Amino acid sequence: EIGVRLVGSEMCIRDRSSAQRAIASVNECQEILKGAANGWLLEYYTGEDGEYGGFNVLARFDGNNVIMAADFATDNYEIGEESTSLYKVESYQGTELSFDSHNELIHIFCEPNGYNDPGYAGDYEFIFRSLSKDKIVLTGKKHGVTLVMTPISAGVDWKTELTKIAVLAEDAAYNTFNLMINGKEVVRMGRSERAFTITTTDGAGQMTSESYPFIYTSDGAEMLDPLIVNGVETVSYTHLRAHETDS
Repeated sequence: EIGVRLVGSEMCIRDRSSAQRAIASVNECQEILKGAANGWLLEYYTGEDGEYGGFNVLARFDGNNVIMAADFATDNYEIGEESTSLYKVESYQGTELSFDSHNELIHIFCEPNGYNDPGYAGDYEFIFRSLSKDKIVLTGKKHGVTLVMTPISAGVDWKTELTKIAVLAEDAAYNTFNLMINGKEVVRMGRSERAFTITTTDGAGQMTSESYPFIYTSDGAEMLDPLIVNGVETVSYTHLRAHETDS
């Protein structure tokens, strides 16, 4: 009988301790989200494994509301125009960030295009994987893409920065690129959406294509995962110009 009561007490203590840790985690996440005075840059990758590439979404949190702006336009928002909605930080399968009221700048990626067509296959619910004042790593609950948030410097004007990125993306909207390293062409890359594609042919004439998702930055593009060509690892590119025969 004593043993039964003891086990019950241990369970009670353990449950209370677990609940306290969950509450502490939620509070810590909220405080860090709110602590970036000029908001966060969310590198929002879409599709399974980020296959369609990334979009720049800026977000500022106040504990209940989130203000967002993005490097793309929608039917109702221009590039850099702010959209406000609700968000939650709660504890379910770990500590989660949920944009649970409609915000066009996030939910546009979560809406299917039609029957059997998931569209961009984006997420609006995320699990915190790591957390600091300098970097937050999230995983989408449905599609599992890893997303990174970093604080935006105090002097950065949102609309100016997002417009700069959008202009670069428009100017670089070519179908084919040459990857140049030290002035020498090492590979020719195609582009679809926000992903580069490299096609190779083996000795038997079999063609294989690999996709490398990227996100536009204010001075070029940055890869989701490193690209290794001829033993050289590259993660970011500047001077995005078309292959000379591209139109």
